[in-house]
Amino acid sequence: MARHNNLTQTQTLGFLLKSHYLAEEFPGVVTTSNFATYCVNKHASLETVKALLGRTTLYGTFSAPRAVGTRRVLALPHPTSQLALSRIIAENRDTIAAIIDSSKITLYKTSSKIKESRAFVGLDFRSRAKAEARILARSPVILKADIANFFHTIYSHSLPWAVLGKQDVKNTREGKDKSAKDELKNHWSSKIDEAIQSGNSRETFGIPVGPDTSRIIAEILLAGIHKEEPFAKLMVGRDAYRLVDDFFIGFDDESAARRCHDALRRVLWDYNLHLNETKTKITPASQVFENGWKFDIENFRITDTSPSKQHVAVGRLLDITLRHCESEQDWRPASFFCRRLLSIDIDPSNFSFVRDCILRVGRDFTMCLKFVTQFVTNYRDSLADDESRRIIEQWAKHILATHAKRGHDFEVSSILVICGVLGIKVDQAFIALDEKIVSPVVLSIIGLLSADQLLIGQWDEWRTPPAGTGSIANGRNWLPHYEAVLRKWTKDPEILREIKSDPLFSQLLKSKVTFLDDSDFLSKTVKPSPAPMPSSGRKKPLAIARSPARSERAMFSESYDQE
Repeated sequence: MARHNNLTQTQTLGFLLKSHYLAEEFPGVVTTSNFATYCVNKHASLETVKALLGRTTLYGTFSAPRAVGTRRVLALPHPTSQLALSRIIAENRDTIAAIIDSSKITLYKTSSKIKESRAFVGLDFRSRAKAEARILARSPVILKADIANFFHTIYSHSLPWAVLGKQDVKNTREGKDKSAKDELKNHWSSKIDEAIQSGNSRETFGIPVGPDTSRIIAEILLAGIHKEEPFAKLMVGRDAYRLVDDFFIGFDDESAARRCHDALRRVLWDYNLHLNETKTKITPASQVFENGWKFDIENFRITDTSPSKQHVAVGRLLDITLRHCESEQDWRPASFFCRRLLSIDIDPSNFSFVRDCILRVGRDFTMCLKFVTQFVTNYRDSLADDESRRIIEQWAKHILATHAKRGHDFEVSSILVICGVLGIKVDQAFIALDEKIVSPVVLSIIGLLSADQLLIGQWDEWRTPPAGTGSIANGRNWLPHYEAVLRKWTKDPEILREIKSDPLFSQLLKSKVTFLDDSDFLSKTVKPSPAPMPSSGRKKPLAIARSPARSERAMFSESYDQE
C-alpha cells in the first residue's frame, strides 16, 4: 500500500476525517473521531468513491462570530460527501502536497503530524511574524492583497484548471477526443470538483467554510493561480508570503508593486475571483507595524505571591484588554485575556472575582464563550455552590435572550454545553425561542440534554420539518436526525425509516458510531472524594483545583489554547 509522509492511505483517510473535518469553532461535543475510526477499520468494505459521489447532500450550517464583530457561516459536511472527498485526497496525497508546495510563498505546511492525527499540518501561523519581519527588512514597499469572499466564490470547475491548465481543460472539454474527455473526467482534480458539488446540492460555486479539507482545496487552486504567467513572472525572486487568500509581497518601488497588483487582479478574474479592494493596498514598509496589544496582554505579570496582588493584577489586565478592544474595534484581545485567566493558578479567595471577569468577557465578546466553556469544565466542582449556579443561570439567560432568536448557533450551543456540564435544566422559555430549532448542532445538544433529563419536554417537540435536498438523511439536519435514531430520542416513524434505510447511516448504526461526545456533562463525571480537612497549622490550598476536560476535542483545545 502506498505511503504518504510515513502514513498509509488508510491512515491518511482516518486523519482527514478525524482532524480535518470540523472547524475549531464547533463545540467539543461534536466529534468525528468515532467516524474516522470506523472508516479506518472498515476501509475495505466502504462504498466506492463512484458510489459515494452519486449521492447529493447538503451540509449543515453553524453561525459563529468573528474577531471584528461580524459573523461567518461554517459548514458541517455530510459524512457521505466528506468521506468521498477525503478518500480522493488520501489517494492522491503526494501529488496534492507537491502542488501545494510548488507555491513557494504559502504558509500551508503539507507535512504530517501523527501525534495530532494531522494528514497535513496546515497553516503555520507562527512563521508569519518571521516572514513579515524578513520582507519588511528587505522591501521598502508592500502589497497587501485579499480575495473577496474567497471560499464562497470558488468555482468548483476551476480545480482542474489549476492542476491541468485552464486552456487545456477547456480544449479537452470542447474537443472531440472521447478518450481525452474520459481521462479528464477521471482525473482526481475533476473528482474533487464532483465531490464539492455532491456535498452542496450540485452547486458549482462556493466550497464549505470551516473544514481543513476546504483549505487543502483552496491551496490547490491558489497554487495553480501562482503559476499563471502574468503573475508568476512578476513574482520571480520576490520575497512574499500567503496565508490562505491573504498576500503580503515586498517590492523595491511602488511602480513594481502596482504592476504585480494589476497582474494578480487579471489572473484572479480568469478564475472567477476578485480582489477585495477595501483590504488590498500598497503601502510603505514604515507604515506596517503591530499595535502592541498582544505583547501587553501576554507579558502582563499576574503574580501568585499574594491574593490581593493577584486580584489587582487580574483587574488591571481586564482594563487594559477592554481598552485595546475598544481602540482597535477588535475582539481578539479579549481572547488573549481569557487564555491568560485559564493559565493562572487561582487563589481560592479570588475565584469568584476571576469567575465574574471571564463571564463578563464571554457575554460582551461572544467569541470568548469557548474559553468560558473550558473554564466551567475545569472548575465545575468549584461552581457547584448556589451562588455560582444562580449567577451562571442568569448570565446564560441574558446571552440566550440576545442571541437565540438571531440564529447565533455558536452562542446558543456554548450555553447549552455549559448547562450540560453544570446540570442546569432548560426549556423553551430558558432558550428564549418562540419557534422550533433550525440549527443541527443546537438540535443535537438539546438531544443530549433530553437524555440527561435536563430538557423539559420531548426532543421531537423541538425539531423542524426537513427541508432542502432530498430527504431527512441527506439534508442539513443529518446530524441530529442520525443521533436521534442512534440514541432513541425520537419516535417519529419518518426519521426512523429514512435513517435506518440509508446506505451509510444504517451501517454506522450497527457499529454504534456517534458524532457526539457528552463525556464532560455532569451525568458522565464522577464526583471527587471530599478532600481531607487540613490538620492544625497546615496551610490552606494555594490554588483552586482544576478538573480537566474529558472529551477528546475539548482536551486538544485546552492544550492548544495554552501553548
